[in-house]
Amino acid sequence: MFQKCEWLNEPEQWSVQNDQLRVLTRPASDFWQKTHYGFARDSGHLFGLKVAGDFTAQIHVRGDYRNLYDQAGMMVRIDDQAWLKTGIEVSDGDPDSL
Repeated sequence: MFQKCEWLNEPEQWSVQNDQLRVLTRPASDFWQKTHYGFARDSGHLFGLKVAGDFTAQIHVRGDYRNLYDQAGMMVRIDDQAWLKTGIEVSDGDPDSL
């Protein structure tokens, strides 16, 4: 599957080994739109596969969550204004579901 994926905002360090994607993210990279803080970001790393029609997706995420807002998960994206992300994020010192 990974052979068909393409990067949006490719990170400097990443690899695919034994069917596992490993990524070291850039600081302050994220996907957010119209937050209550008033900013929008489209700088997160997305290793995605373009699909048409219905689909099912399943992932297993393991992260080295150290800093506030460290996160990893899955995204369904149409464009920079229409997307949905889900995952695990560090907030107040604890990993929380997004």
